[in-house]
Formats: sequence, C-alpha cells, structure tokens
Amino acid sequence: MNDTPGHVSTPGLTSASGEAAGERAEARLRLSEERLRVLLQTSQALAVPFDLESILQLIVDNATRLLNLDTGALYLVEADTLMLAATTPPLPPGFPEPLRHAALADHPHIGTALATGAPVRLEDADAGGLTPAERQAVDARGLRSILYVPLIAGTRATGTLILGSVGRQCAFSDEDIAVCKGFSGQAAQTIENVRLYDSSQRMAAELEREVGERRRTEEALRASEEMFRSLFQQAGDYAMVLEPQPDGRLLIADANEAACLSHGFSREELLGRSILDLDAGGLSEDQLAALTARALSGGVLKFETLHRRKDGTTFPVEVMAKAVRPPQASPLIFSLERDITDRKRAAAEREALQARLTHADKMESVGRLAGGVAHDFNNMIQAILGTVALVQPDLPAGSPLGESLDEIRKAAERSGDLTRQLLAFARRQAIEPRLIDLNDAVEGMLKMLRRLIGEDITLAWKPGNHLAAVKLDPSQLDQLVANLCVNARDAVDRGRGRITIATSMARIGEAECSEHEGMTPGDYVMLSVSDNGTGMDAETQAHIFEPFFTTKDAGRGTGLGLATIYGIVKQNGGCIQLQSSPGDGTTFRIALPAHAGIAAGSAETGATTGLRRGHETILLVEDEAPVLRVAVMMLERLGYRVLSASAPAEALRLVEDTAPAIDVLVTDVVMPEMTGRDLAARLQRSRPGLRCLFMSGYTADIVGANGVLDAGVAFIQKPFSMEALAAKLGEVLG
Repeated sequence: MNDTPGHVSTPGLTSASGEAAGERAEARLRLSEERLRVLLQTSQALAVPFDLESILQLIVDNATRLLNLDTGALYLVEADTLMLAATTPPLPPGFPEPLRHAALADHPHIGTALATGAPVRLEDADAGGLTPAERQAVDARGLRSILYVPLIAGTRATGTLILGSVGRQCAFSDEDIAVCKGFSGQAAQTIENVRLYDSSQRMAAELEREVGERRRTEEALRASEEMFRSLFQQAGDYAMVLEPQPDGRLLIADANEAACLSHGFSREELLGRSILDLDAGGLSEDQLAALTARALSGGVLKFETLHRRKDGTTFPVEVMAKAVRPPQASPLIFSLERDITDRKRAAAEREALQARLTHADKMESVGRLAGGVAHDFNNMIQAILGTVALVQPDLPAGSPLGESLDEIRKAAERSGDLTRQLLAFARRQAIEPRLIDLNDAVEGMLKMLRRLIGEDITLAWKPGNHLAAVKLDPSQLDQLVANLCVNARDAVDRGRGRITIATSMARIGEAECSEHEGMTPGDYVMLSVSDNGTGMDAETQAHIFEPFFTTKDAGRGTGLGLATIYGIVKQNGGCIQLQSSPGDGTTFRIALPAHAGIAAGSAETGATTGLRRGHETILLVEDEAPVLRVAVMMLERLGYRVLSASAPAEALRLVEDTAPAIDVLVTDVVMPEMTGRDLAARLQRSRPGLRCLFMSGYTADIVGANGVLDAGVAFIQKPFSMEALAAKLGEVLG
C-alpha cells in the first residue's frame, strides 16, 4: 500500500515498494504532529464541563482522527450489555437495531479487550474468526481493519471504542497501540468523572428537592391542622374525637358545634362523657370494645345506631369512625355521625312504592292472562248460550230436557260472568261510560242490595250532599256496590251485622295522588262501604285485591270479587283504599274523579216486554263457524232475513254478485283478511247510510284499537243473549 501526497497513511502501515527512508521519517513526523495536535485538543475539550452525550461524541471523533481511520463507534458497558452511545460518521440508513443494544457475550473481541485492558487488533476482518454478531456489525459499516480499544477507569470497565478502516487494510503498530492506551485512559476517566458529576448533581438536586418537600410538608401540615380544626367545627355532620381508656370506655375528647346542637348538650357537657351515654341503639360495652379494637387495628367502622338527645328523644345516625395516631401521643378515634332520619323515611317510602309496583305488576300479569283467553272463551259461551236459547222454546212443556238445558244455560252464564269479572279486573272490559249521579244510582240499588245481604243484616245509607257526577259504565257501578256488600255480608254476624254505604266529596292533593298510579290532583266523589265484621290482619290486606285470593271456605267464592272492584276503579281513573284490623270491621273507600255536567237519571229495571222482532235483511259476517251458525238461527228466529259469510272476502263477493238490499251489517271485529271496521267502510262506499252493529269476544283494548268503542258506534260484547241481540238491533234500526 502506498502513501500518496497530501495523505498520511494509516498508522503502522509499511510501504511494500520500499520508499526512501527520508520520506518515511517525514511522514512519521507529520503523523506525530497531528497526533499531538489531536491529543492537545482533546485534553482542552475534556477539561471543559460538557454533558455526557457531547463528551462521548468528542471522544469517538478525536479517537478516529488520532489514528487517521474512517469510522468509529463508542459502546458503553452496563452489566453484560453493550449500548451504542456515539458514532462517527453518523450511522447509515437501515443500521440493524440489535447492534445498538448487544450482548457482550456475542462480541468476544470486545470482551477480550475489556478483560485484558489492552486494545485488540484485527487487521483483516475478511480473514475470519468473527462471531455472527461481530460479522453483522462489521458488514453493517463495511469495515476491513478494526481496533477494539477498552475504556477502563481504575478497575471499572466503562466502555469500548471500535475504530476501523473502510475498504482498505491497515497494520496497527505498537506505537499506535500505545497512543490508543493513553487516549483511552484519559477518555475513560473523563467519562467516569462526568458520570460522578452528574450523579452528584442529581443527588444535590434530590437533596434540595427533599428539603423543599419537607419544608412544604411542614407548612402543609400546619395549614392542614388549621383547616381540620376549621372543618371540624364547621362540618354539617356531627364530628367527635374519642379517646380510648384502659378500662375499655370510649370518652369524648372533642365535639364540633353540630354534634353539640344535635344532641342538645354544650361542648363542656359532652367532653369527658362516655359515648355509651349517647347511644340508644342497645350497644353493649363488649360490642363497643370490639368496635374500638377493630378501629385501632386499622379498620374503618361504618354502622347505624340510635342516639339519645339531652331531652330523651332519639334519632337514627350513621356512624363512620377511624383511628388517628397523632405524633408522640396515644391513638384517638375520629368519628363522623350523620342524622339519617330523612334517609330512613325515604327508604320506607321506596319500599312502600316498590311493594305497590310489585302488586301492580302481579295484577297486570294476571290481567294479560285473562285477556288472552277471553276471546276464545267468549265465542264458546256464545255458541252454548245461543244454542240453548234456540232449542229451549221448542221443547214441550215438562220435558226433562228443559231442566238439563237450564243447567247448561246457568253454567254458561256463570262462565260468562267469570270472564267479565276477569276482564274487569284486567281493565280490558268493553264499557260504555256515562255521567251518573252516584246518590241516585245507589238509591236505586238499595232494594236489590237488601235482598242480596238478607233481612237479618242492617243496611244503612248515608248519602252526601252536593255530589258531582261520576263517569263510568252503570253495569260497573252495580258490580262495585254489589261485590262490596257481598264481601261485607260474609264478614259480619247474622242478626248483629251492620253495613253502611256512604258518599261524599273530597279534594285529593298531589301527595296522595303520587301514591296511586294514574290519579291526578282534583275533586273526587267518595263511595265507602263499611261493616262491623271480623276485620282483616295485615297479611290478608296485602293480598286482598289479588285474583283468586279468598279467605272464604271452599265453594263459597271465586276470589274475584275484590279483584274485579280493583280493576273497575283503576279503569276509571280512581283509587281504592282499605282500612281494617282484626275485630274492628272493615271499610273500603273508593275515590272516583268528579265530572262536570248533568248526570243521566238512574234507569229503572222493569219487566221484559218480550223480544223485539224484525223483518229487515241482515248481512252477518263471523269467522267462527259455531258462532256464525248460532247467530244465523237467532236472527232468523227474531224474524230477520239473513245473508251469512264466514270471511270479509266472502261477504264482499256475496254483495257484488247478488247486489241484495241490506239494512244492517252485523260483523265480528277481528277477522282474517281485514277488520270488521274496514269491511264496513268498504261496503258503505257503495251503500251510503248502511247501518252497522259490531260484535266481538276480544278485550276492550283490542276492540278499542279498531275504533268500534267510539261514541256513536253500535257494539255488542260476546257472549250475548237473544234478548240483548234483539234490543241492540232495535237501537240500530231505530
């Protein structure tokens, strides 16, 4: 390898061509001057305090210049890991990340340099002898000749310099090694000094921070003590400091103003008292000792008890207590107490509300069940009653079949009553409400009620004055009063029993309405039924309005009477209340919304004057075959000409094909293809003025959704008798 003009060859490199000794001496002189210049610059630079990163970069830059090499890298040694700290020139793009943090064991040449404290020469990297990790590092920077220089300060291995040539082979002389050792010793000591300086600076800063923190802590503690004292005295909760005694007592060492006021004592009267003097919740000395021990062991106490005021009255409190340990003092217990009277009252109200909601949900569930079976049940009863009504008149007098048919009719009617009771309870009964004078209506029922309860029970009637009208279906009012009187009759003694019916006006406010779903504040008409019977206990009262619940003997009741009353009252926007206790009789009070307007007169029940017969043409549409068949025969028996269809489409085809004269459309409401209301609308487009009568066994909510319960729409609820059908048709035909 030849030196070229203006370029000093790599240190230790001998010319293969045998140049003149003078030229070699001149080159060495220039090299020595350069090295002295670099060493002087390095010494001057290291004498100035730099940050560690700048020092490391300076070391690797000058070490590379010192030996006139192409590249250099400085790795710091931490435990068994090499960490790349500085390079010259900068790392090429894509430099392998594993080479930035490498295991010392994977680089034995560095390990040898650190172990021996002397540089390790590798003049031809292509000659082999490298581990995979070393080969990867060499290839990444294109090194040919390498010098591994340890950085050792005293006995501590600080790091290593990896210096090398790129694309050319160099031979390192003993002089080069000696220069490197001197340079590396100074560099290692400088690194260690900077580290020590940084460490001392950090320690000084930490010490200063700790001193400042302690000063701030002391100031904060004083402020905290002042704040605690202020908060302690101004706290809305009752705060006390309790001092445990060797004999197990817990004495009041301090109390804030709220604690004094709430208990009715002055602070002087409270100090020194045992906390048990204030307890009215039955806390024993043993229990107090156990609570104190738990607090002193680090536990947080939280419990409820009663406290006693100076005047002897008590109030519920929630207690939270925890031990505190003042410096150089015995532990104390800090106790916060809160009056929870309002919370207890609210909890009781929530429990009562939840009980009402649960009860309402239970009632609603049974109501949905009742509504679900009502349609099919009503259709079956309709077929039975209709068939009996058609067959019975044709039997000869005294026929044994007559009695059997009577029993069938009675059973079907009782089944129909049962269905109506269930629907009334479920508030799904089809009704026709109207304004009623409650006094007139009850007055008209008294004769029937006296027969119902028997002559050996006194029935008293106390009508109120200036009653407003109520709006409900008259048949529902009959059910209300009759069921309440029957229930009272069964609770009183024969011969000494007394039942009182009374009416009055009342204004119900928002607070009371909030206890009853669906009620709004305003004027209400009150109806009460009282008896002097056996009364009821709390358990019975909790279930009294549930369907099928009864206290009567088997066979004496269905358990639906009061459930029916409950449903009727709720359906009409009212409420029902019960007051009773064993041996003191029972009073049911019903509140119904007052309505402005003139009440209709009470209807007198007169004798039946016979069936109204007709001759008009009726189009009958019913999708249940048994009901259709029976309804056709009933209408024909009443004298009407009947055109029948089992579906709306069939009815439309019948009308289009024959174009008959039709006086009345009698149709079921809920059918396949279309509703009865839609069928009526289709027919009325071509036959304006066609009169309609709707019938259904479905519940009121379903029927009402189809618009047939609107005012002015004729409707008859299944099951119906021939008499009821005749009367309804008479109303429709006028």
